[in-house]
Amino acid sequence: MNKESNIPLYYQVYQDLLGKILSSQWADGQQLPTEEQLCDLYAASRITIRRALQMLEHEGHLTRTPGKGTFVRHETANLLLHHIYSFSDIIHGFGNSDEFRSLLLRFEIMTCPPEACQLLEITSSDSVYYLERVRYKGKMPFAYGFSILPCAQMPELTAESIRTLGLYGAIRSLGGDLPSRAKENFQAVLMDSKSAKRLNRPAKSAALSVQRIGYFNEIPNEFSRSILGGDSIRYEIQLT
Repeated sequence: MNKESNIPLYYQVYQDLLGKILSSQWADGQQLPTEEQLCDLYAASRITIRRALQMLEHEGHLTRTPGKGTFVRHETANLLLHHIYSFSDIIHGFGNSDEFRSLLLRFEIMTCPPEACQLLEITSSDSVYYLERVRYKGKMPFAYGFSILPCAQMPELTAESIRTLGLYGAIRSLGGDLPSRAKENFQAVLMDSKSAKRLNRPAKSAALSVQRIGYFNEIPNEFSRSILGGDSIRYEIQLT
């Protein structure tokens, strides 16, 4: 710890402990050192250590059991893949949706980015809706990504309708067509600096990249890509 830094000591301890948890250096269910041991490890007071632990507990990274100790908690959503799912399906996979929210960072109408044109089967001069969002459980961000939708195939979406109803809810309420099928690609990646910053993770943390192309009447009408913390969600695929 750098006691000469402008960053408060408790926050330096918090960041270091968080890094150990998110990098899986400390596994799910593993017991942390005692407060006394952490005081020795960080050369910090018990008040400083307790404040850092309280922040981690509040964000859902730790669980504290009186008389037993403090334990790492990696809560994951279980998502069964046999139909098209939305953010609502993901949060229901955690079992309690009250703590969840989606923050719309960016919404605009623009010409189609080059990487999306071929996937959406449109030209670079066609207009699209571009959305960028972060998903939170409590104060902890667990997913960050973008969605691109051809304006010609969508109703007149607004940032306010998406903030209020969610993307699929807004499309549905305006009489638009939701994807009837989708193709997804999953890839294990290391977070780039932008994703790591949005998700409050160390750079190059393990993550899952999920790319989706949605179709209605066999015509592509959605392209999205999300980065999820490697410990935040578990997919289950049923094979028959």
